[in-house]
Parts: sequence; structure tokens; C-alpha cells
Amino acid sequence: MKGLISILVFIIATATHADNISSLEELTNEESISNSEKAYLIGLYYDFGYGVKQDFKRAAKQYKESDYPHSYTMEAMLYNNGQGQKLDFRRANALYKQNPKQLKHELYLEVLEKSSVGNVKAAMVLGSELLFSDTPSCKQGLSLVHRALKQDYVPAMYTMAGAYSDGVDSCIEKNAEKAEKYFLMAAEGGFPQAMNNLYILYQDKGSNEMNEKAHYWLEKAAHSGVMEAQVQYGFKFYNGEWVDQNKELAYKWWLDASNQKHDYAMFLVGFMLTNGDGVDADVKLGMNYLLSASEKNICQAQYEMSYVLINRKTKFEESRRYFHKAIKNGCEDWRELESRFIQ
Repeated sequence: MKGLISILVFIIATATHADNISSLEELTNEESISNSEKAYLIGLYYDFGYGVKQDFKRAAKQYKESDYPHSYTMEAMLYNNGQGQKLDFRRANALYKQNPKQLKHELYLEVLEKSSVGNVKAAMVLGSELLFSDTPSCKQGLSLVHRALKQDYVPAMYTMAGAYSDGVDSCIEKNAEKAEKYFLMAAEGGFPQAMNNLYILYQDKGSNEMNEKAHYWLEKAAHSGVMEAQVQYGFKFYNGEWVDQNKELAYKWWLDASNQKHDYAMFLVGFMLTNGDGVDADVKLGMNYLLSASEKNICQAQYEMSYVLINRKTKFEESRRYFHKAIKNGCEDWRELESRFIQ
């Protein structure tokens, strides 16, 4: 679950400029920082209403003009929350990946602290920072998140759901019922990741009633662009579970997830294309997908690469390499090809 709430929790990084800038005018006229960094910082001002009227559209415009790493994360949050942009989780996911280390300017925390008194988003994000840091500040963090909850701020519901799902050191004990309560609140408020969390929770309960709920939220999450949900929804169509079997629709959902760079979905698309399974066979295109998944050490893709290559008499050694990679990376029970490598 900690990975699921990472969009709300950032690693504090150190900056070298603009530490003492306190107004938009001063920042605009500051000559010691790059235009890219300046655009990012102005974006923060508008995003959290720091010394200016909060304006998500202006914040988004500034983030788009910046290539400062944390600007991608902040723009992603706007798409994820539907703030100043149409809610678009696919776009958000692509932007999150532009800043994998979650680097940011130290002024970020200053903006949060000074804006949190009267700004619900700043209060929630700062509360998350305090709760999920290496040394949690429980009382202050919970107070800030609860303030956002009282204003029905949906991302705060998701934050609390994650906290109760995993527990937070000495702050919050795990509580499955409370986690489900807050996931449901967030999902009903349109938060895509919470929809997928509910699918997992309800599916694990196993009853027919829970399966119906699981299917409902899985479908919602998949349509909202959550790639993990799209992979699972594709399996439902591929296997005819909860729905009529339809491999073309399975391919559609897996292709959507693979377009968002989901590693296992790339394997699934490659498998269907190379085998002509439910779609027209296209070995060349399928191999491209398998190769992409293989490079991410998806052992099933490496195994499938081996299987396809062994049928090309000139590719025997390459096939052998992929086979051994597949075994090394976890597909130890996939040994049907082993005898064909014994000379």
C-alpha cells in the first residue's frame, strides 16, 4: 500500500536558490535562478495560494513551462485530482514517471507550511508529509489531514485509507474496517486509485455479494485509467470470469495498460500478438512488446521470447539466453523447453 500512496508523500530534497523569496513580485524579478525553476516555484504559489489567490489553471500553466523535476509531480497531482485540468489518471501516471526520485525544491515545504492555515490542499499535503516521513510527527500530521477531511477533501480520504491500511508506526494502528470506510469515501468522490483498492478488498472477501462489488469498482478503476485495474479487468475478459469471454476486449485493456508502460501488460500484449490468441497474429509487433517486457525482467516475457526464437534455427543461442533469464527471474516451473537446449 505504501507504493499506492506515494503520490501524496514526497522525499525532501535540498535546493540551492530562492530560499528567502517571499512574494510573487520578488520571485518574478529574481535573476539568480533559471526560468525553469522560477516557473516551477510560481506554479507552487498558485497551486497552494501562497501570497496569491489559489488558481490551479495558472499553476498548471507554470508547471508545463518548467522542466524542473518536481514540476512533473505537481502537474500530475492536478490531473490526478481534477484540479484546473480534466481528471485524467493516464496523463497523471505518465507525469509521475518523469520524476521517479520525487526530487523537489526546499521552498516546497515552506510554501506548504505558510499556506496550510487557510488552504485545504496545503494542509492535507503537509499533513501527509508529516505522517509518512521517516520520523512521523503524528499529532500535527493527523490534525492537518483531519482538517482537510472536515472539508470533504477527497485526497485526504485516500490518505487516511492508506494510513489505516498499512498503519503508521506509533501514530495509527492498522484497521481494515476504517481503511475500507475511507477507500469507499474516496472512490465515491472519484479518486481512481481508491476504486482499485476497493476491488482488491472486496475480491479478497470472496462472497458473491463482495464479488459483485469488486467487479463494479474494478470496472470503474479500469475506465478511470488505473493500469493495474486494466490488467485485472483484461484477465476477466480473457478467462470469462464475471463477464462473457471476449479476448478482443482483453487485448484492448492490456494494450491500454501497456501504453502506460505497465511491464506485465506489455508481455500479455506480446503473447497475444505472437500467438494470434484472440487477435490477428503479428509476430514482429508482438516481439517488440515481449522485448520491452523482457528488458524489465518479466520472466514470462523472457520465456516467450525463448519459445519464439527457438523456432528460428539461426536464433538458438539467443533463445537459450532468454530461457535462462526466465529461470533466473522466477519462472522456475516453466521448463518445457529445457530438453530442447540439451545437445
